[in-house]
Amino acid sequence: MLRLLGMHPGVEMSGPAAAALAAATPAEADRACGQLLAARLLTEAGLDRYRFHDLARAFAYARAEAEESEPTRGA
Repeated sequence: MLRLLGMHPGVEMSGPAAAALAAATPAEADRACGQLLAARLLTEAGLDRYRFHDLARAFAYARAEAEESEPTRGA
């Protein structure tokens, strides 16, 4: 989830956007985002909205480029 969210083009993302990026159910995305919040890799930006710190987002994006296949990144 961290890598996939790092590819989101906006500053903030919603829970449904996180689910779509990860091809996950809303409940699965909520759990994953909750874990990222607990690890302080995401912050809450409002009701069901999340935001990365700039450095965490750069790290997540770099990991996505290194570890996700081209078709996954393109999707």
